[in-house]
Amino acid sequence: MTRAGLTLACAATLFLGSSTWAQMPPAPGKLQIKSQPTGAQITINGTVITQATDATLVVSPGQYSVSVGTAGGSPYCAATSVTIQANDTKVLVCNGKIWSSSG
Repeated sequence: MTRAGLTLACAATLFLGSSTWAQMPPAPGKLQIKSQPTGAQITINGTVITQATDATLVVSPGQYSVSVGTAGGSPYCAATSVTIQANDTKVLVCNGKIWSSSG
């Protein structure tokens, strides 16, 4: 399922027995997006989401393009690419116009 440009679930096939198969989604990761000041618009993969900073999103593993704010505004951090892995947490912080990250 895709919501606001985020892939929220994907399926993987697992063998459970002699003839039984089940679809299990991959383990999600977390993407925390923060800014100074808080309350800035978040855009992921070109789509503005309804949550403003500071936000924690549970997402499927994959690569995401993230920007905060609007051009000319404060804060504003242009799009940056982040890769989320299963059970991983990435933190992006927009300090005015500069990104910092951890995780």
